Amino acid sequence: MYDYHIHLYYDISTRPVAKLLRNSLYSMLEGVAEVSLLHDKPPYPHPQPMFEIAFPKDLLPKLTKWFKAHRNGHSVLLHPVLGDETDAYHSKGRWMGPPLIIV
Repeated sequence: MYDYHIHLYYDISTRPVAKLLRNSLYSMLEGVAEVSLLHDKPPYPHPQPMFEIAFPKDLLPKLTKWFKAHRNGHSVLLHPVLGDETDAYHSKGRWMGPPLIIV
């Protein structure tokens, strides 16, 4: 069980950069976090394609700093893992970059 998720959102024009970021994170976090594949079809309730990282609390400062430096204009949502993910997105989520509407 992981404590936090980060979602990086992209579109068709920014997919190549998102793929590079995802692959860098996968290499960097192998064995300590889960880095999903790119989801070109946005999984509900996400409004855009994205990939996700599930990670323990001790990585929060490192990943927050990394995303601030490397998100390349992408919208990024950081939130704790709660029983109700939609609540986590809305009440506990923090955005880096433009926030998106998550239903």
